[in-house]
Amino acid sequence: MLLTLAEVAIGLALVYFLVSTLCSGLIELVAHKFGLRGRFLRLGLMSLLTDRWIYLRVVNHPLLASLYRDVPGKIQHPSYIPGETFAQALFDVVVHKAAQIRGEPPHASGQPLSASDVLEAARTCRTSGFTVGESLLPLIEQAGNSLDVARGNVAAWYEAAMDRVSGWYKLRSRWWLFWVGAAVAVVFNVDTIEITRTLVHNPTLRASLAEEGERVAASAQPAPGEAIGSVTEKLQTIERQGLPIGFSCVAKDWTADLDARSLRTMLGQCWSETKARSGTAWMLKAIGWLITALAVSLGGPFWFDLLNRVVDMRGAGRKPPSVTTAAAAER
Repeated sequence: MLLTLAEVAIGLALVYFLVSTLCSGLIELVAHKFGLRGRFLRLGLMSLLTDRWIYLRVVNHPLLASLYRDVPGKIQHPSYIPGETFAQALFDVVVHKAAQIRGEPPHASGQPLSASDVLEAARTCRTSGFTVGESLLPLIEQAGNSLDVARGNVAAWYEAAMDRVSGWYKLRSRWWLFWVGAAVAVVFNVDTIEITRTLVHNPTLRASLAEEGERVAASAQPAPGEAIGSVTEKLQTIERQGLPIGFSCVAKDWTADLDARSLRTMLGQCWSETKARSGTAWMLKAIGWLITALAVSLGGPFWFDLLNRVVDMRGAGRKPPSVTTAAAAER
């Protein structure tokens, strides 16, 4: 009984991991295409630098200009800016603005800044009503006379703000995963209830998925952006082994068989099967799709870790490495 439960858990964890990785890959493709990470970075910078003049000069600073993607007619914001680079660009902008306020000539570009230059500039900006001066002053004053320490303090302040931005992005990604997972569950009929029922009553399929789960757990976790092809192939493999994914009215390779079996006939058969299913059956299927979407929203890394744990439990722990393997590792 325990072995059956372990194999069912491995099968479900494997399916959830594959579908989650597929959905994450699709989201990463869209995020890269439309620069979603860059947009979140821009929102984080705007919340950090509330002075419009300061913000515009920082994001257009020469140190940051090389980080932008060159897309004709469209600005693609970078998805990441190093903290040290941001701090240096901000120091240059603040010193330049302070010189403007005092009516002095701008700081020579070839002349290095000093900690006192940046400190006086921050005080001038604060006196003139720029909120960036309020933020910078304690960070620079704590550094004493060391510009490097001041730059490190500002970089740490920036990185802490970017950690919050990363949290915003992860929270949004969790919702994206849920909705994309729901769409994949409906379109490809990834019904958790039906899959569980099949695994419980089909020992051959259980054992097959358990072996596949062990192979996946023993391999390295693929990156979401690089895993769409391999994950799709694994899903097709376990479907051919009897896992109830997809709709029976759709041919396994309907694109190649479209001439022999017209699209109208296929849709008619799907409609007939839809009408034949009772309302209770559809409600159970909708619940199964919802469970799949909720599971997918947890993300591929969660299910990969859980898959490893369940595989270890089923095998009573991983086998220790052989003497030859251990000796080779020590070399």
